[in-house]
Amino acid sequence: MNLQQLKELLTRPEWAEVEIKKSARDFPADACSTICAFANCGGGYLILGVDETRLPNISGIDSDKFDDVQNQCLGLLKDIQKFSAPLVYDDPIKLQVENVLVLVIRIQDSKRANKPVKLREKGHWQAYVRKGSRDEKASDEELNRMMLDANSSGVTDQLLELNIESCFSQSTLKWYRKVYESRYNQKHYELSDVEFLDEFGLIREVGDDLKPTKAAILMFGTEKNLNRILNRKVVDAIWYHRNLEEPSTHERWADRRPEDDSPNLFDAWRILADRFMYWSERPFEIDETNLQRSNETPDYLGFREAAVNLLVHQDFADHLRVPKIEFFKDGSRYWNPGDSLVSDKGLAKGESAARNPLIIQTFNRIGLSERAGSGLRDIYIKWQQLDRPVPQIVNDRTAKTFQITLGKKPHVSELQEQLQQRIGVKLNQTQATVFASCILKPVSTEILVKALGLNAEEIAAALKYLTLQGLLTSNPNGYQASSHFQAPLAHIALDANESTLVVGDQASDQPHAKVTNLNEQDFKTDQPHEKSDQADIILIQTISAQLSKKQKLLITLFQVEMSLQELMKTAGVTHRINFKTKQLQPLISLGLVNETYPENSNHPLQAYVLSAKC
Repeated sequence: MNLQQLKELLTRPEWAEVEIKKSARDFPADACSTICAFANCGGGYLILGVDETRLPNISGIDSDKFDDVQNQCLGLLKDIQKFSAPLVYDDPIKLQVENVLVLVIRIQDSKRANKPVKLREKGHWQAYVRKGSRDEKASDEELNRMMLDANSSGVTDQLLELNIESCFSQSTLKWYRKVYESRYNQKHYELSDVEFLDEFGLIREVGDDLKPTKAAILMFGTEKNLNRILNRKVVDAIWYHRNLEEPSTHERWADRRPEDDSPNLFDAWRILADRFMYWSERPFEIDETNLQRSNETPDYLGFREAAVNLLVHQDFADHLRVPKIEFFKDGSRYWNPGDSLVSDKGLAKGESAARNPLIIQTFNRIGLSERAGSGLRDIYIKWQQLDRPVPQIVNDRTAKTFQITLGKKPHVSELQEQLQQRIGVKLNQTQATVFASCILKPVSTEILVKALGLNAEEIAAALKYLTLQGLLTSNPNGYQASSHFQAPLAHIALDANESTLVVGDQASDQPHAKVTNLNEQDFKTDQPHEKSDQADIILIQTISAQLSKKQKLLITLFQVEMSLQELMKTAGVTHRINFKTKQLQPLISLGLVNETYPENSNHPLQAYVLSAKC
């Protein structure tokens, strides 16, 4: 964390990952519960030297007591008598804000095996969890979930006292072996089912006997044996005749699978896939030998990755909560007991951590879950290419739950309609925006990435498609529309590029430059870096004079930290890319609005907040 990031944090109230404490001369005793809560619930920043009652002024730690406060803090973090498990934390950061000092230390999320982390208070051990901006004592249910989760790493490896010859479903094994052998063109006719499972480590030798692992029964077990080890269904899927955001009524669902039976994981997947294909807007079939379809739709891709993710990553130590999939007319929602073991940033990058490695490996062998966590990243990319709502992830480490929501209704913008009418080609919004940006002059990939707020992978995919279609040509200066499009479509380009591609050295060449050609450098003087209040006022007034009415209105609509969808809803707009590039991105470029994940503009949890300038 640096000085600028600290200032940005302090423009907002405290929330789950940040806690501020006064601590002028001593380490605050009430920060201990916060440290405990951070360790149990994903980690967070403890900021010492900030008095909430005096914001926006920063009180600071007395300079003659800073080392004492820091040493007290580090001593506490290392005190094995104070916390039930070793704490993990980053090196403390000393920041000088004007003439005062602030101490920032990041407490990391503790390992599952060490949870629940407890704090010793008045001779008793108490665990705390983080709820919003508060530290609360963990309930019995929350404690049980953390303890179950701590022991779940070996749950699916457990050996069971079951008859190895009769505990497996013959139909499930027959199906799996058919898919496996077709995929690898290998025949295992000479192997019995038990020997086949033994090849994959799903059964183990114990003395002279063979015992099935819990993973083997979860994937291939008969209903009777599955019910012996799991007192719930592996999934509950419901189809509704209403939209996601419509208020829930007491109407009966249109379909529900599985119904009264409790199938194993592979049978559950086959039932889900069958019903998904049945309810699809365009019913289809898939090849059972490779689990693919030649014209694989984005909806099926999203369903497959999210559903398999739910099946393989659920917490099988939790016998009370049933994973649920809900299908609506305009989207679907996947809810799972068991939070992700990967950070929110890691999820966006496609990182994965296996809660049930034996199960994931077995699904992987037939092409399901072969991308592990990267399958979710594929959904993000595909959804953005289709102009669908960004998939929404809620990873609740306190409740130990994970949820992903997928919308499916694309929005056709005015720009898309104009281009389709003029050139007869149907483009998605990313392709249309990239094409319009390249009509007037050659534009490099780097400039497109900066100007449009999309990642390089999306831009590259759009450029490749447009080039193959003959809409763009490449030259040493970048990409430009084919010559016969330039004059007829100039007016479309001017409208689309009015406040989009004015970045860096190209700004001076843009005749219609408005906001994005402004930069803080234009307003810098010989004053020190820490400007006076009067200088800040002059800077804001100067920038404000350059803003459009819509941008000024947008600034007034901000309510603490807001996602893109929340901003669009508040502003009453529906066109995502147009709103982001013409209204929001210029405010970010000017430093009036900050991203919560500035290193990744397309982070799935990206949100926006007014900077200290406002």
